[in-house]
Amino acid sequence: MNTQVVGFKKVKFHTMENVGSGELSLPEQEMHTTAFWLTLPRDMMESLPFNSTDRLDGVNGLAKALEAIATLLVMCDPRDLGTSVGENAELELAPVPRLAVPAGAALQGGAANDPPEAGKGSSGKRTLVRKIFEPNIYLYDSYPGGVGLSEPLFRMCNSLLEKARKLITECPCPSGCPSCVGPAGEIGEKGKEVALEILRRMKRDQP
Repeated sequence: MNTQVVGFKKVKFHTMENVGSGELSLPEQEMHTTAFWLTLPRDMMESLPFNSTDRLDGVNGLAKALEAIATLLVMCDPRDLGTSVGENAELELAPVPRLAVPAGAALQGGAANDPPEAGKGSSGKRTLVRKIFEPNIYLYDSYPGGVGLSEPLFRMCNSLLEKARKLITECPCPSGCPSCVGPAGEIGEKGKEVALEILRRMKRDQP
């Protein structure tokens, strides 16, 4: 697990009023630990009737709800569990474009209809493009080496998902709040709706 502090914010006690902020430049910290994670299948994510931004907001909102339920299931302090959203990304080289050359013209060192040199486009470079995108939601032990929270969460996966769905469904907020998926200002106006739809589809796909 890699973390890096990039800024700070000063707030007043009790009122939580923002009285200042700033940027920091600190080295990245790496911690080896254990984690439980959920992979949201690519086909399911692509079938959601939302745009890519709303889908990502829903994944982040779902992560917050899972974290809240997980701390209750394993009876730990909220600071004992960390949450992160990653991805399974498969990359491939973009096709090499052919150079458009007027009829009868010649390229230096070859005929006009010769393709560019292998592995190069008109700029001499090939680019990597994303082929698939599958989000991963990680719930990890916030201590080096882990303290044994990940394995119980793996065993209670079905209960974790069902209780998270119940938490989001029964929360009276219209589009997100700190009690379920997080404030709408952080997870978007459709974050709650998308998170709930993901849970519904995961339950439907369970054997």
